[in-house]
Amino acid sequence: MLVLSVITIEENSAFGGLGQMVAAYLATKSFKGKFHSFAIPDQFIQHGHRDILLSQIGLTVEDLVEYIGKLHSVRRTFLQKITGHKVDDSVLELDVVNHTGEKTSKKSTAGK
Repeated sequence: MLVLSVITIEENSAFGGLGQMVAAYLATKSFKGKFHSFAIPDQFIQHGHRDILLSQIGLTVEDLVEYIGKLHSVRRTFLQKITGHKVDDSVLELDVVNHTGEKTSKKSTAGK
């Protein structure tokens, strides 16, 4: 299976967090795809309402959906170029791994 991108999302420090561990693992496997880790930056974060703080550091659902949507668009364009066929952009399939390591495949309709 060809994996074009890996994204980690955590409400934890970027330094020493899940994203850093996944990045190190991918490096040992010579991963050539895109990797992005969403995490709390290694800086002082004011105390306050969770929604406001997540917005300030780019970890809202809207921020994540926008980034993944852009990534999906790039992926679709790439696949269209190498296959010469139009790729259906109405469905985005994600492999989701939760904190227990359980993996599920999710399909979501983009733009609907």
